[in-house]
Amino acid sequence: MMVTHSVKVAAMSDKVLYLIDGDIQGEIELGKLGSDAELGERERRLSSWLMERGW
Repeated sequence: MMVTHSVKVAAMSDKVLYLIDGDIQGEIELGKLGSDAELGERERRLSSWLMERGW
């Protein structure tokens, strides 16, 4: 488990939980990172998902 405010770092994870005041507000499964080439797309997907939640 890791805590970060960096989308770039979080995009390397298999699963991301979005917390507000210690309560889970949502989670997204990104799956295993296959190659560095797909990291940009994962960052965009995660960033969009976070923006939908008001981050």
